[in-house]
Amino acid sequence: MSDIIRFLEVLDRATQSGPFCEKKDWDRLIMNKIKENLKEHGLENTYTKEVLVNTDLGLADEFWKAGVDLALDVGMLCTNTERVIKFTASELKQALKSAPSEVVLGKGRDKVTFRNRLPEAAIPTITELGPFDVAVDEEIFLATLMASWQYPCVDVAGPGSTPLTIYGRDLRGASPFEVINAKYEADMHREAVRRIGRPGMPTTGASNTDTTGVGVISTYDPQCETNWSLPPSELMTNFDLLNKSAHFINSGGLSHGVAHYGMLGGLPGGPEGSVISANASMLLVTAVHQPTRGMYNVFDLRGPPYGGSSRESLWANSVSVQAQSRNSAAIIGHPINPTAGPCTDMLLYEVAAQSIEHAVSGDSFILGVRPRMGRYSNYLGALENCFAGEVIKASSKLKLTEANEIVDKIFTKYGKNLNKAPEGKMFKECVNVKTLQPSKEWLDIYKSVWKDIENLGLSAS
Repeated sequence: MSDIIRFLEVLDRATQSGPFCEKKDWDRLIMNKIKENLKEHGLENTYTKEVLVNTDLGLADEFWKAGVDLALDVGMLCTNTERVIKFTASELKQALKSAPSEVVLGKGRDKVTFRNRLPEAAIPTITELGPFDVAVDEEIFLATLMASWQYPCVDVAGPGSTPLTIYGRDLRGASPFEVINAKYEADMHREAVRRIGRPGMPTTGASNTDTTGVGVISTYDPQCETNWSLPPSELMTNFDLLNKSAHFINSGGLSHGVAHYGMLGGLPGGPEGSVISANASMLLVTAVHQPTRGMYNVFDLRGPPYGGSSRESLWANSVSVQAQSRNSAAIIGHPINPTAGPCTDMLLYEVAAQSIEHAVSGDSFILGVRPRMGRYSNYLGALENCFAGEVIKASSKLKLTEANEIVDKIFTKYGKNLNKAPEGKMFKECVNVKTLQPSKEWLDIYKSVWKDIENLGLSAS
């Protein structure tokens, strides 16, 4: 069955034939079903703080089965119509089978091949790194891109920063500014990779400032080889996202990525429930949106929030990666969401912990780095992307047991500060805007942390 026919059947269910469910009832349904699945599969209280990188692949497989059951039980809610898009087991199986297991992006010597990976795979994880939607002053926008993407260990120009203004004008969501900004960002991405001498490097299209999707749709440029959509959690979608998917399917050949989170501390409850939600989202997003790549991970809402740096989120993400990579041939990845700011050793320790856990557990690619989880304008340091790329590449040599030991030691370096993470310094304080080189202070921190990480068991060579 062609992609467009399968997608039209999804739209039929989203608009006409799917059962009704109000949002408030949906939230209650998700919470109850996850609790039921945890009990039915014997997964309650399987998280232990002694394990940060799961080493029991049988446990990951059981979490996958629980995710399948949740996906079949509840489906995905379209918030515009309050209709539920449901699937049969054979339809979900077919959706997974139809998902690509290999995607080639870029041109010439900068060409990159994404492949499905398994836990402990020797195939290096692709590094899709950059300033990751951090809002920045327009005057430094291009410099933040070039400074982040200039490092050889960065394979793909990951999501860029977001200019606070375009041509000196404030951005407004759900307005014509989205159209202008999407083209502006895409042009700057291509200009950035040209200036750093990597013109064939794969880039990302419009950022999350494209709230309705109209920017992506109206400014499609084949040079922007990948775009990302972010559905609302838990297990929901809407017309804006479906419009994007319709556009990507119609266009053909464009790498369409979808990121869907299981919110630890939200509707799924604890780490075990968030893994089930993440796995169910992988199945449902694949069936609904037909992405070529996806990120179906766990985000810790608790605390400041903790993002991906808490013990619980590290464990939960390792289990979800293992479950998804072992039970599908899809191309999956995870983002790096640290709590600390640039020019701090804590930021690099958080990056190391998340990078090692993601890579050894089977991620095909890792996307990042978002200092302070992107909540504060101009807080990025560029060098964290070089560090992440090097750690990710080195992690392909590790076994799960080795990774767990190293990550546990790394966590002791920053864990006590999760509730009071240092804000760090802004881009202009970390990087020379003209030369794009890191400050001496930032470079010294980078060297010191790398030396410490090597002493803990991860070799950079």
